[in-house]
Amino acid sequence: MRPQPDCDQLLQQSYPHFLAQLGTPDEAEAIATFSRCAKYWLERNPPRFMKRSPIELQQDVIQDVILQLTKNGAAGLRTFRDKERPFFFWLLKVAKNRHDTLFERAGREDSLDEPGPDGQPIPEPVAPDANLDVEFWADIIWKYAEELKTDCLLALIARYQDGWEAGDMIFLLGRSGPKADTETYARVSYCLRVLKRLILDAGFRREDFPD
Repeated sequence: MRPQPDCDQLLQQSYPHFLAQLGTPDEAEAIATFSRCAKYWLERNPPRFMKRSPIELQQDVIQDVILQLTKNGAAGLRTFRDKERPFFFWLLKVAKNRHDTLFERAGREDSLDEPGPDGQPIPEPVAPDANLDVEFWADIIWKYAEELKTDCLLALIARYQDGWEAGDMIFLLGRSGPKADTETYARVSYCLRVLKRLILDAGFRREDFPD
């Protein structure tokens, strides 16, 4: 039996092999591989823009994304263009667009139960959370942060997610003495540079990310 490709590695490639199999005798295998990996990858650790939604909506998003990209001879997958970024980045954008559509649709359907002054339902769409774009990019950043050494990961979470100052992080990095604060900031700066390099080496560009 042919070994199954590792989905994490496959989706981090800029042009996974299943894309090259489209339009060949191996097209059915390509669609099956993409479907399996997309389902696994999105279910295993749902992006932050999906986590706040009910599990039913999360499942609908995953199913719709796979169907949208594989129907009609994988017409959706064929629209992918290799821009030397990880394939999962494109997949996340497709999933976010589908999530926003289903989220708004659910809001309109819920509003049908709310009568207006004349007793008639008021269709009022519910806008997605304003933080979804921020959380979308946070998913990308922290995916690569997981490759850092433990002390770097903890330090970056403490500094940039929790807002700790150097004095609060000293014990995380095992620093002591009169230069502890300076050494701590130096380590955090180093960890941040390593993280940026990991992201850039994966194919992203500085202009891809918001300020």
